Amino acid sequence: MPALSILVGSTTPAPARPARLTDITRMPTPSAELKRTKLLIVQLETATNCARAVQYVRCTLQKSPDDVASCVADNAVKADWLPQIQSYTGAKSCPDIDVYLVSQGLHILRHVLGSLISVLFWPWVVYTIARRFKSFQRQRDGKKESAELRDFHQISKGSESHLDNGWVGCNPWVLEKRYTLKATRLLQTIGREVLVAYLTTIVLSKSGTFGTSSFNEEISFYVVRPRPAPFLGLLGLFEPWSQKGLAELVVDGMLSFVAGTNVAINYWGLVNHPPDNPAAPASDLKNLAVGAVMTCIPAFAVLAITFLVSMAMVSDSDKKKPRRKEDDGCATLIAGLCIWSLWLLAIAAFICVLPLVALVEMVAAAVVAIRKKGKNGGSGLGDDDDSWPNAVRRSRWEEPLTTTSGKFRVLYALFVLSSFVINVGNWLFFANYLKLEGEMYCPTEVGRIMAIWVLVPFGIDLLFYAFRAWTRDTYADTHPQHGSAHEVPPL
Repeated sequence: MPALSILVGSTTPAPARPARLTDITRMPTPSAELKRTKLLIVQLETATNCARAVQYVRCTLQKSPDDVASCVADNAVKADWLPQIQSYTGAKSCPDIDVYLVSQGLHILRHVLGSLISVLFWPWVVYTIARRFKSFQRQRDGKKESAELRDFHQISKGSESHLDNGWVGCNPWVLEKRYTLKATRLLQTIGREVLVAYLTTIVLSKSGTFGTSSFNEEISFYVVRPRPAPFLGLLGLFEPWSQKGLAELVVDGMLSFVAGTNVAINYWGLVNHPPDNPAAPASDLKNLAVGAVMTCIPAFAVLAITFLVSMAMVSDSDKKKPRRKEDDGCATLIAGLCIWSLWLLAIAAFICVLPLVALVEMVAAAVVAIRKKGKNGGSGLGDDDDSWPNAVRRSRWEEPLTTTSGKFRVLYALFVLSSFVINVGNWLFFANYLKLEGEMYCPTEVGRIMAIWVLVPFGIDLLFYAFRAWTRDTYADTHPQHGSAHEVPPL
């Protein structure tokens, strides 16, 4: 039993019962006996009170008899390096960590390329298809196409305004001057990120994952996976992508404040206090801790700025109204803390209210769309707001938060910079954690996890796209100069 002695220590003999249980794992374990394997893992964890025993079980199931000892020696030593997000539960093999990192890279690439294609190429495709379809219809009806109708831009607005040319013929690389925070886009983004993390945690827990971390720590771990926010935020500097970019940046900051702070609390100590185990790679652990701290730096920057602004407001007020010197210090500090608390409450209220505003906005848009369809007898003709005089205007609840201030463009640039800081921290933390864990991170439901990470975000984007297409909730609603530029699919 040399491998088992590595697990429980050479100075303490292994109890008889755990030794007999681990001997069972040397026999082939069919998939039908997965529950028995999980029960064995629990018994071993209870008997030895450490994760090293679980790695002994995994090595005996996945490796050849000659490789069991080296497998245990390489992995069991890692048990006290980091908090264990999940424990081994009987997987026949452990995928390479590159699978998780590549999936995140493809997720970000899909969002960026999709956003570019949606504006630069998709409108041209729709324009070409619509023009040829119109020409085919006229030829089928035996009508000769007149010269003035050969240009698609001259098609009657009342009949085919929904096939407008969108961004065809327009320069998309125009800096945005009118920023709009659409509550529905914010709900889409935060719903996508949080739902993926929640479903991942639920799937792992149902598969029998016996992690030592809490539910809050697990969901925070999956929320801080790298996100496409900084790259979409860069695109948001230009008109076609401004609404999407702003929503992504706001959600990125919100998740940094909540999940990033939770992760930083658990790992920041590794910067100066690595584990006592001499085999622990101090440099990699330090990189992980730095990444964890970087995920919440913008959130702490907001806290620091609001505190300084609060103290400056109080100090300015004290200068205008002289006070007794012995009272100045205490009174200024208390007043500053009170104003700072009000700032934080206002930010928290804003974050909590925005999803409710999004729901109200969606209900209002649906009601308006239904009333429009009823107004036109369900024909679908003339459903553009400007194509009929008695159109039911969008509800005031749907009016988004909009600003044309030049100062906001500076603030937006700071949002983008902060998002890149968060993104670098996400990559440092997530990649180093998987690298340090190695085969210690070996979930059973890898296929389901990958499906969640790929299909759920796409499904949510598709759902919101369908809603915006139905309600005609487009970029042009807040930018009338672009006519009826239509929504495009989430590629």
